[in-house]
Amino acid sequence: MSSGPGRGPLAPLDGVPGVTGAVVRAAVVALVQTIGLVGLAAGLAHGIAAVVDGASPLPALALAAAGALLRAGAGTVGAVLAARDARRSEDQLRDALLDRLTRSPAAVEAAGGTGPAAVLATTRLHDLAPALATYLPAFAQTVVVPPVLLLVLLGTDWLSAVLVALTLPLVPVFMVLVGRYTADQTASAARALDRIAGHVAELVRGLPVLTGLGRAAEQTAALARLGEDHRRTTTATLRLAFLSALVLELIATLSVALVAVTVGLRLVDGHLGLAVGLTALLLAPEAFAPLRALGSAYHANADAGQAAAEARAVLAAPDLTAPAGTPADDPRGARVVLDGLSVAHPGRTTPALAATSATLQPGELVALTGASGSGKSTLLAALAGTLPTSAVVTGAVAGVPGRVAVVPQHPRTLGDTVADELRLHAGIDPSDPLDAVVAEGLVVDALARVGAGDLAGRRCRTLSPGELQRVALARALVRVRRGAELLLLDEPTAHLDDAATARVSAVLADLRGTVTVLLVTHDPALAALADRELVLAAVPSPAAVPARRGKGSVAPPQPAATGGIGSLADSPGISWPRRAVARAVGTGTLTALSGVALTGLSGWLVVRAAEMPPVLTLLVAIVGVRGFGLLRALARWAERLTAHDAALRLAADARVQVWRALARQGVAAERTPGSALGRVVGDVGLLQDLSVRVLTPPAVAAATVLVGCGVLALLSPVAAAGVLAVLLAVAAAAAALHRRVDADAARTEAALRVEALTETGTLLEGAVDLRAHGLAGAAGDRVQALAAAQRTAAAGAVRSQAWAD
Repeated sequence: MSSGPGRGPLAPLDGVPGVTGAVVRAAVVALVQTIGLVGLAAGLAHGIAAVVDGASPLPALALAAAGALLRAGAGTVGAVLAARDARRSEDQLRDALLDRLTRSPAAVEAAGGTGPAAVLATTRLHDLAPALATYLPAFAQTVVVPPVLLLVLLGTDWLSAVLVALTLPLVPVFMVLVGRYTADQTASAARALDRIAGHVAELVRGLPVLTGLGRAAEQTAALARLGEDHRRTTTATLRLAFLSALVLELIATLSVALVAVTVGLRLVDGHLGLAVGLTALLLAPEAFAPLRALGSAYHANADAGQAAAEARAVLAAPDLTAPAGTPADDPRGARVVLDGLSVAHPGRTTPALAATSATLQPGELVALTGASGSGKSTLLAALAGTLPTSAVVTGAVAGVPGRVAVVPQHPRTLGDTVADELRLHAGIDPSDPLDAVVAEGLVVDALARVGAGDLAGRRCRTLSPGELQRVALARALVRVRRGAELLLLDEPTAHLDDAATARVSAVLADLRGTVTVLLVTHDPALAALADRELVLAAVPSPAAVPARRGKGSVAPPQPAATGGIGSLADSPGISWPRRAVARAVGTGTLTALSGVALTGLSGWLVVRAAEMPPVLTLLVAIVGVRGFGLLRALARWAERLTAHDAALRLAADARVQVWRALARQGVAAERTPGSALGRVVGDVGLLQDLSVRVLTPPAVAAATVLVGCGVLALLSPVAAAGVLAVLLAVAAAAAALHRRVDADAARTEAALRVEALTETGTLLEGAVDLRAHGLAGAAGDRVQALAAAQRTAAAGAVRSQAWAD
């Protein structure tokens, strides 16, 4: 479904609005930050040299402070601008995507179904803004910072500049190679998440039946298998994708180690000043920092590029060609003529509807009967204009009016309450104040006629199947009162008791002569109300043909295994992946400690070399610099991989347990696919993200501080106590600042993200029935209002986070 990867670092983001302007603004910010960085490094280096020489360090420290302020200020402004640009691009793409999905069933099919389409328009596009906010600034810094720093290094210490210039080009080469190798794996991981979304949507639609048959729990193992497939696929992708960051770390570390060693040796020989050496040592790693940020953001950019490619495919999907609407000349209803109408689906050996010819007279009530599988629902879909775009239609249909009322076998709702649902299908004209009053009267009358007046204030997602059927009939009555000339009903009494069935029969009897009615039913009493009966010929049974497995298809349920996934599915509560988390914290602590050791040893090497000791006394430090550099790179790769694996394990188990809770609730659950997607995909996705961003980093920081202070205490207990006190004070201040300016905004944005997935899933499901009534664009206001609330919350979170950083 997605297009192949283009050429260039920004090619995956083709079609995303505002990318060029965002890169230009980020480049300007990067240039200002680089100027501040040079001032900070030069000030610190000359300040230390002044202290060693016994001079006053105040002028140098003033330069360092000015550089730090300039860099921090530019960074804050740049973060706000990048987040604003990214959010704006995401919002524009989402608006276009939602408009297309609600109006065109071909677009929904291109996305793989309503479940994957909802995930694409929300969860997947939500990943677009953070990727743009990190990748585009990193790309701009990669273009600006290394050349500027190389020029500064060339004027400061030409040998250090040569060493950096020789190793710097190796990084993008390896990044490109790894990126091309992981492109297919990234797409595969995205498809795995889509399969979960499609499976959840189908399960929720069938939850009443599964509950009635006592088979809802059997689907747990199938959902667990999909979650495990997603974890394995994503972990395999990350294992390779993080190699680019590993290669970058190795090259950058070795390059900086070479600079540190050469600077130290020249200091020993007296051929280099301490201030110059320290300046080169401080600036050399900063030349690799943008590439390190680019490598860290590459995987997020790959996901964003995949989402953008799928969005382009959806936006490019062809429009559905609906039957031409022709107003009926007869006030009794439409005269519809079928001439050899046949419908077939690709990949099937027999047609879904055999060639059918018939005429529906104005005001006539016709019962459409036939064996199961003879194409009754397919014929109704052909007349309503809701056939899949892949269907092959032959023959001719004439006389289908522009306004059709439909009662589907499985109604889908969009309104919050039953009254809201009927108002939505009334198609109220916002420019006519009186029209709302008229529509309100139609809503009350329609609910009373089907015996559902007491349901007006009920939430649609809590309705039983029988109540949904009555609401769907009331919607159709409103459409008839609004001018519909053809009424199509598919098993309107399938879930009703005798009293409700009798009321439906009375409604159909009252409609005779006012609208043309085509009724599909297996109820002999209801069929007896018809003026005549149209019997469809049975379609021959197809030969055994392997079913095509599409993006949204799901493997049939299978018995749970005795171990692995099966035991996971049967475990009570969410199983916390303690071992995986412990591995992530352990490798993260090793990464941090290696970085501390590398920095401390490099600094000691340079300062000790300035004293011009014998070279042999520096050999251990030289080897240690290289060793800790390699260890930090390898540990960082393992840390990222284990942290994401722990998060994916947690999400897989949580997803299963949420489904089990829905299955236990059965008919009492809020069973709309949108609400289920919000729980099984949205809430679990947030849990997965937070486990990486919130759980592991504090544990790593605490372990690093404890180990570091423990080692320092062996050398100087007083110094260890002072360092620990300062770190605790800083941590407390940061936590307080977060609670004050960031926590509420972050919680609001997280809640709105889940609500957006829920609402979008509900919207795309309900849009099917809206399109049948010619009201495809009537639901856009709800999503637009939600998107506006998201934008406000996200902007507040961005501003708060920028100030906190």
